Amino acid sequence: MTDPQLPETLAEAAPRLGLRVYGASTLGVRRSALEAAGVPQAMPAVRHVAGEVSVGAEYELEDGRVVPLSDQNLGTWGVGLDEVLDAARERLSDGEITGISALGEGVYLIENELLVAAALLAPELVSGLPVTGDLTLLPAAGPVAVCTGSEHAAGLGAALNIVDQLAEAEVRTETAVPLVLRDDAWQPFDVAAAHPELARAVALAERLAAVDAYGAQSGVLTDDAFIAKAKLFTKPDGDAVMVATWTDGVETLLPQTDEVLVVRGENDVTPYPFAEFLERAGSSAVQVDTVPVRYRVSGDALSALR
Repeated sequence: MTDPQLPETLAEAAPRLGLRVYGASTLGVRRSALEAAGVPQAMPAVRHVAGEVSVGAEYELEDGRVVPLSDQNLGTWGVGLDEVLDAARERLSDGEITGISALGEGVYLIENELLVAAALLAPELVSGLPVTGDLTLLPAAGPVAVCTGSEHAAGLGAALNIVDQLAEAEVRTETAVPLVLRDDAWQPFDVAAAHPELARAVALAERLAAVDAYGAQSGVLTDDAFIAKAKLFTKPDGDAVMVATWTDGVETLLPQTDEVLVVRGENDVTPYPFAEFLERAGSSAVQVDTVPVRYRVSGDALSALR
């Protein structure tokens, strides 16, 4: 077996199976880390749900460590992912579902990762909650989600604020984009389009999640190029802006941000909107195969930016 500490069969593993919510950036960072370690086969097996969100299975060892289950693990058991996800989900039927509390009328905090992940696979687990509009779920972090209604602006605002709280607590964010249940399937919900008054809160939550993801990614990338950080600033008007820096003469793996600060000298810094920076840089900026997205910008791109 890939890991001798795992049980020999799915039936033996079933009592200690769990479910895990993965955001696209988390999976991308994990892929980069496993490739750098030379064990890409350990990549978790996942089922895509909607938007950035997927669900995978994991096994809790006797010592409390948790092993994300890969296709290789499932192959050893001779089972497919759906069978394992179903076995993990069945643990919810063994007792009373816990971990749901009311944040307000029509707004619910879920602090039970198994329930959050299971609800993404089987929406009927939470579809009975009384909400205003279509059921909406923000699985912001593994054990933390907020459930409310698509027409409940205050509830959606509370959900987005969870991302801010997670950032302050230095808890990894899986996604800042809520999912809405329509036609018995989850789909990404454009909160800003439905509730323009929440556009600023949406922008902040999405950028907080992106900065978090780029921070995690920078810790696992192995490259000779400079790995630029994404930083978040608040403009005088209150809008959040994500910024990264490219310095003349330095080959850089640049995150996709709102603005790029081009540094030509100690007191020579020029901001460019990201799209304009790419257009001016031309072939000096090439997208690389990472999630979240980065661009390799050569150190001699300065001539194109004059």
